[in-house]
Amino acid sequence: MLQLGYENHAARWQVRPDLSLAFNMGPARRVPTLNELFSRGVHEGTSRFEVGTLTLRPDQSLRLYGTLR
Repeated sequence: MLQLGYENHAARWQVRPDLSLAFNMGPARRVPTLNELFSRGVHEGTSRFEVGTLTLRPDQSLRLYGTLR
């Protein structure tokens, strides 16, 4: 299981006066929605029968992104 802290790390590099690069890294989390946990029946919008799963746990991942400004 991935164990992430609450720390975000960022770096910025000023390439020249009108251009910079920035990077960010940190944890990302998402808890299951009520529908994902408790659904049991037809979903009218998609014409599917959905069944929830009570054993779902929160998702954890490592988020990385960069920007060019």
